[in-house]
Amino acid sequence: MTVDLTHSWTIFKKTVLDKARSNIPRGNVKHYVPYFAHNTSTLSPILEKSKRLLETFSATDNYTRTELNKINAELKLVYAHLKRKRWKEMRSKIDSRSSDSKIWKLVKNINKEQEQFATCNSVRDAARQDYPDDKSAANSLATHYQSSSRFNFSSMNRSILKRARNVINGCRSSDLGDPMLAKPFSSQEFLLAQALLDLKKSPGPDGLQGQMLENLGTRGKQRLLHIINLS
Repeated sequence: MTVDLTHSWTIFKKTVLDKARSNIPRGNVKHYVPYFAHNTSTLSPILEKSKRLLETFSATDNYTRTELNKINAELKLVYAHLKRKRWKEMRSKIDSRSSDSKIWKLVKNINKEQEQFATCNSVRDAARQDYPDDKSAANSLATHYQSSSRFNFSSMNRSILKRARNVINGCRSSDLGDPMLAKPFSSQEFLLAQALLDLKKSPGPDGLQGQMLENLGTRGKQRLLHIINLS
């Protein structure tokens, strides 16, 4: 395996996509829409005509360029018509008089409002006023933590102050760290951590589900372990 982290990450992403194609059934794809607009009888001949023109297109061929622009404009109109048609069909199936949650989900999607993403700031200044933005609140918290964690030594404890400063400066300047943290993880430790993993837990920033880790295969798991040890 290469020691290049970027190269290893690229290969690992390809492995994830390959395993996803082979393990995720078509019907279980998130937000899957069984109707594909490209297969309609209205769009197919227009797309085929555009494909033939692109195969013979050259930068100096102004006539073909004009024809392609006309086809693209026609495609936009047809797409808008199909989208409007599907929108009408969807509205006709929703009964606003019933207690159907689908209509409320539709309204929220149109309005782009989600309660879990509503702006809320519980940090206030000394005058009990809300900060205008997140940056101001973060700077205030940083100032508070800096002042609350500052050492306060009397004149009688100057020797303790000197030793404390030396310890802090030594921690900042040392690049050795804990040798235990520099030790790479073994395959046994990785498999044990995977066995203790809650598969129903939400994924982290990497977006990898617990079920996907199970389906990575031997080479995929080795690649992931290699990336973890390089990070």
